[in-house]
Amino acid sequence: MAVAYKVRGTTNDVTTCEQCGRDELRGTVVLQPLDAEGNPDGDACYFGTSCAAKAAGWTQREVTARIKTAKNEERERQAAERAAIREAQRAFLARWYQEHYGTPDLHKAAEIANITTVHLSGQAIRAYRAHQAAR
Repeated sequence: MAVAYKVRGTTNDVTTCEQCGRDELRGTVVLQPLDAEGNPDGDACYFGTSCAAKAAGWTQREVTARIKTAKNEERERQAAERAAIREAQRAFLARWYQEHYGTPDLHKAAEIANITTVHLSGQAIRAYRAHQAAR
């Protein structure tokens, strides 16, 4: 039975092909074996591009396209993670302003406190960092 794979990306950490044993490669393709339902099945494999194509039954062009797709998916995942962190910070700061000054708006809170927005946001950001450190 042929093994199905998904390209997870490339790495420079492993420079030996597990298929043919060639070493000192500039990098390897990280292939994740999949079960019949398409779920990860076992540990990732590290192949040179030619061996990755042979093992998966793809052309080298398909391997290259799948590497590009994997890199794009990782970039999108990281961007979504950063956006979620920014949103969590924004929500915390809005709650902090609301709790301390009765409004979630930085500018209105600074006006109420009769201090600059820079000074007030510094206080709120320190509270956010303390909250993060306590987690």
